[in-house]
Amino acid sequence: MQIELWWLLSLPCMFVIGWVSAIYDKKQERNVKKGFFENYEKAIFLLTESKTKQASILILDLAKKNPNSYLLQLSLGILFRNDGQIDKAIEVHGSLLTFRDVSDEYRNLTILELAKDFLQAGLFDRADMSLDLLDKTTLKDEALQIRLTIAQRLKNWDRALTLAEEI
Repeated sequence: MQIELWWLLSLPCMFVIGWVSAIYDKKQERNVKKGFFENYEKAIFLLTESKTKQASILILDLAKKNPNSYLLQLSLGILFRNDGQIDKAIEVHGSLLTFRDVSDEYRNLTILELAKDFLQAGLFDRADMSLDLLDKTTLKDEALQIRLTIAQRLKNWDRALTLAEEI
């Protein structure tokens, strides 16, 4: 059995290359995290300054970098709705319902936000259908409040009175 000299030299070289690449990877990861948190802080600052349009752009960028961040995307949809971009809000909240590994609490919260999107868009029938899914949840009171708003906008006073009595 012959061992060649280049075999003996290549093994330490491989260890050195692996060690250097691990250090480089850790630096890259730290830089990405640092940039993520800086953008996050800027977005929160812009929200406190009531600059929702600029904050939504930053949060959209953060959501693209971290697509599994459920609450970040839920917040993005709310920002879009508050900014008057109802179509984008409906799209974001609708896509959140396709996530598989989400707790019932978050799913119900997303359905409530989607119902608010539909309400603001004037799609009262869709908002009411969305609220039907929340009848037996902890968000029943908020759903009743939105239903009361829908009944008032449609000038369905009989239903508005019964909903007001339930609340």
